[in-house]
Amino acid sequence: MVIPGLSRLTRSDARPLLLWDEYTAGDGVRGFLVAADDHSEEGDSTLYNYLRQQRRLKTLLENTRLLYVGSTRAIRRLWLTTGVTAQEEAGWKNPPGSSLLAPIWDAFRQQLVLHEAKQLDTEQRQQGGLLRRLQYLPAVPELVPSTPVEDSNIPERAMNRLERYVGTVVHLALEELSRREQLPVSPEKADRLRWGMSLRQLGLSGEDLERALAALLQSVSASLTDPQGRWLLSCRHGDAQSEYALTCASSAGRLQDLVIDRTFLDSENGTRWIVDYKTSRPREGEPTEAFLRREALVYREQLAGYREAMAARGPEPIRCALYFTALSVFHELELE
Repeated sequence: MVIPGLSRLTRSDARPLLLWDEYTAGDGVRGFLVAADDHSEEGDSTLYNYLRQQRRLKTLLENTRLLYVGSTRAIRRLWLTTGVTAQEEAGWKNPPGSSLLAPIWDAFRQQLVLHEAKQLDTEQRQQGGLLRRLQYLPAVPELVPSTPVEDSNIPERAMNRLERYVGTVVHLALEELSRREQLPVSPEKADRLRWGMSLRQLGLSGEDLERALAALLQSVSASLTDPQGRWLLSCRHGDAQSEYALTCASSAGRLQDLVIDRTFLDSENGTRWIVDYKTSRPREGEPTEAFLRREALVYREQLAGYREAMAARGPEPIRCALYFTALSVFHELELE
C-alpha cells in the first residue's frame, strides 16, 4: 500500500465568520463558547483566536487519525512517500505543521530512503513524453457460472468481479436481516436503496450495477421466502452470531483468523449450527445434486476448521451446512 505526498498541506484554515466549541468544566458542567470574527491579529488574546487555535488542534488530531487509519489498511507492506528539501546546516527541512507528515516526522526522517527526482529535459517537457492514456477495462461478463480453475470452483478473479461484489453485499444484507426482531417477507425499499449504495461503493455503475442489484435482490428474496432461510436468519436462536470473527490455533498450532457467516444454538435440541452462505449456482446443464456434491467437497475443509474452532466454546454437538441463497437450498455436510 502506498500513501503519497505526506508533506502536502491540507485544506487552508480560512477565517470563518463564526467559531464555536463545547467544553466541560472541572465540576463536570458543560458549556458552549461562540465568537464572531473580530479581525484581530494572529496571537492577540481574543476569544476568536482561542477558538481558532482549538480548531487547528482538532484538525491536526483528526489528520493524525486519518493517517493511522490509512496506514493500518496495509496488508503486507506500507510505503509512505513525500518530497523533502535539504538545508545546508540543519539537514532536512521540517514539513508544514498542518501536513500529515508532521506528527510522524521524527520517526520518518530516521528511516527514509532517498530517491533523486528525475529531471526532464526541455524536449521531454514539451512533448509530454511521460503522459500515457490508460486502456479501458473490459466489460464485466454476464452473470453466468464461470469455468473453475484447477482444484477450485472459483473462477479467475479478473472474470468474476461482479459475482464477488454481489456475494459481498448478500452477506452484508443477511447479516442486517439476522439482527431484526421481525423478518420482512421481502426486501423493503430502504433496504434496496442501502444495498444498492453498497454496490456503488464497490465501484459498480450503469448496467453492471443494475445486474448486480437484481442478482442481490433475487438471492435475498429467495432466502426470505424459504422457511429454511427464515429459520437461519431468525434472531430467536440462542447465542446467535452473524459474520462472527474469531482467532484460534489450528490443530497444527498455527494462528488463524476466521469469519463464520452464521452460527447459533438450536433451542429445540441444543445443537450448534455453523452455516456458510454461498451465492454460487450450478453450471449450465449441471444437475443440482452434482453441484451440491462438488461444492461440499470444495468447502469441506473450511467448515471442518470452523467446527474445530467452535468446539472449544462448549460441549454441545455441532453440525455444519452450506446455504445457497439464490437456490434456497440448505445442504448439510457430513464431516465425520
